[in-house]
Amino acid sequence: MRKKGRRIVEALELPKEVVFNLPIIQALGAEDVSITNYKSLMEIGTERVRINTADGQVVFTGKKLILKHVTSESITVSGDIDSIEFVR
Repeated sequence: MRKKGRRIVEALELPKEVVFNLPIIQALGAEDVSITNYKSLMEIGTERVRINTADGQVVFTGKKLILKHVTSESITVSGDIDSIEFVR
């Protein structure tokens, strides 16, 4: 059903991130990354942050990581970000 749903969304030119509640990830330089449309926080630490989304987990690694901004719709991770990994 997921593949069929994606084909319908593409045929109708609907925004996938809205229909499937997919995460929107924006890097603001090398120190801030914002995720909109997340589900939950899985792990919070100064060297690793894991965030659950409808499309899998997003894992940040680095140093001095903090959650700079948190609302029910978006999170901003700030610090010396070394990597961003997508885990399905």
